[in-house]
Amino acid sequence: MKHTTLRVLVDQFDAFFIDQFGVLMDATGPYKNKIENSGTVRPKIFLISRDSDTSPINGLSCDLAKNTNEAELLIIAGSESDHKSIGYYTSILKPLAAKGIQAYCTNPDLVMLTPNGTSFGAGIIAHEYEKMGGAVTWFGKPYQEIYKFALNKIPKIAASKVLCIGDSPEHDIRGSFYANCSSALVQTGVSESKTEEEITNITTNSDRPDFVIPTFSF
Repeated sequence: MKHTTLRVLVDQFDAFFIDQFGVLMDATGPYKNKIENSGTVRPKIFLISRDSDTSPINGLSCDLAKNTNEAELLIIAGSESDHKSIGYYTSILKPLAAKGIQAYCTNPDLVMLTPNGTSFGAGIIAHEYEKMGGAVTWFGKPYQEIYKFALNKIPKIAASKVLCIGDSPEHDIRGSFYANCSSALVQTGVSESKTEEEITNITTNSDRPDFVIPTFSF
């Protein structure tokens, strides 16, 4: 593990996969140093997101379910854990799990940034659904489909020449490891409070970054 800066790394790689929250911005805003068709079957999707954000389903051939009774699919895309408890979410999930509704988690983060610190992310909500017996298909870091999708966009660049930059060892660094990419842990976001000793003592190979940088800046 080598401590360095983004400026030193920028000439060593041909592409960069960069985590957004915790690297470019947090819940308060950007970091200062940041560089329908007639006749089509439209499933009703119950969406769990933040601030009524519907972008996870925008452009999809579906309708937004008004309640759990009419839901045919579940998408877990965000968490409002800064003002809603896990009990709030489990009360929503129970009837969906009882009906055997398939869930898709498009944001597996276990921890999220809020204006008041960190709290549980959408990944925790999805794990609660699994505990109830609900089926969850996972998209996003550290799961490999998102890396395959991204790498397919740059077919002339080898995975070894891609640097994945993120603030979460469990998501950003682990995902890059299994995608055979290089990784840099940035000491902002959820890693801002991690001590040098904590980072150095990461023993799980998949969660151990190749590089550590202070911020996403030169």
